[in-house]
Amino acid sequence: PAAAGGPELARVESLPVHVLVETAMNRSNNSFTEILGLQLAKQTGRDSTFKGAVAAIKSELSDLGVWDEGTVLRDSSGLSRSNRITANMLARAVQLLDTDEHLSVILDGLPTAGVTGTLATRFTDAVARPARGVASAKTGTLSLVSTLAGTTLTADDRQVSFAFMINGTDAGWWAKLWADQATGVVASCGC
Repeated sequence: PAAAGGPELARVESLPVHVLVETAMNRSNNSFTEILGLQLAKQTGRDSTFKGAVAAIKSELSDLGVWDEGTVLRDSSGLSRSNRITANMLARAVQLLDTDEHLSVILDGLPTAGVTGTLATRFTDAVARPARGVASAKTGTLSLVSTLAGTTLTADDRQVSFAFMINGTDAGWWAKLWADQATGVVASCGC
């Protein structure tokens, strides 16, 4: 034990949580999201385990009115092949981020289509191009799975949330292109 009133020899402080979230989103850093899930579990009085993190996430999303019955979550990163979530739930979660001032800081970390992070080299196709620089979204990629969820401005300056999920395809590049094009169609519409 340290002596009472002893001198401080060293200190390590974490970056603020919103910076960690921004980094996790922009770079799609699964290790960060797992750690953030464990921290949420600890903060809400649960064990810092996968199970504790999932329980904390479910509780928070339920309290926010976003959790759908039948959803299956096994981790905080989305890497478990046992996870089951609907595109509707994901789009509603993104919409909540866009409308809740306390949560909106999370949107700052989303990559911008064709500009930053995991979307920097995407949205080059003519159909996808209208989303370049105006859509911000998080990718989700596993073999046979490709997901894109975020927000975009439409041609009539409306902010909309979207979620596209392509499941069961071995054509990963085409799945990403389709999601980019679908986002471009949404961005270019006057809906």
